[in-house]
Amino acid sequence: MLLNKEEIKELINGVWTGKYNRDKLPYWLFDKTANGICDAIKQGWGATIGTQAKDVELLKAWQNNTFYFAANKTAHELNDLNNLLNTSVSRTEFIEKALKVDNKYNRAWYETEYNTSQRLAKSGREWRDIEDNADVYEYLQYVAVNDANTRAAHKALDGIIKPVNDAFWSEYFPPLDWACRCRVKKLLDGKPTDITKKDLPKANPLFTENVAKSKAIWSNKHPYFKPTTKSAQQEVDKMVKVKTELSKPKKK
Repeated sequence: MLLNKEEIKELINGVWTGKYNRDKLPYWLFDKTANGICDAIKQGWGATIGTQAKDVELLKAWQNNTFYFAANKTAHELNDLNNLLNTSVSRTEFIEKALKVDNKYNRAWYETEYNTSQRLAKSGREWRDIEDNADVYEYLQYVAVNDANTRAAHKALDGIIKPVNDAFWSEYFPPLDWACRCRVKKLLDGKPTDITKKDLPKANPLFTENVAKSKAIWSNKHPYFKPTTKSAQQEVDKMVKVKTELSKPKKK
């Protein structure tokens, strides 16, 4: 759960009174969302933050991507809450509907987004390790769990072997969907799988990019990245700019 009772009250009352709307976004909500997702990324990466230049660059790119993800999410939530004003005949009815929107954005979806960000960051860290050891472990094998909960599309990929530098891993490096449990196995040697005659499944569009290569935890194909209004997008850009400046290391 992202927000406490007082914050939920502040958000809902703020929309009801006009303090917040689709074009006047609450910076504090964006800030708390961004901080939460960034924390998930740090946990997914691991206890030790990379010191190599390319690791620092990657983590910085993920952070900026997260800022835009959180800001756009805030814009969409405020848009949904604002729409309720036109369909609610009383403050009581508005609050009842608004609580459902809050539960969706700041509990159900946020928990999924937090866990997914953690898993994607872990995946990115794994890929960086794979790159660093590609001269020893030259091949990767796709490994699906293969139980009753495994997606058919992921079972179809199980066992595929490709060199580390093969384009296959740009699209099919797990996770490939929400709560995906697939992984890869590093191999010292192997026979590449001929996939020319395979009808490869299409992964969830939100998970078709290797996050270490795309340098983005969240794809711009995510619905959040579709602007709600022109003025809301301007607010998004402003919030991200402020957050980015505040996140810069302080000069000694």
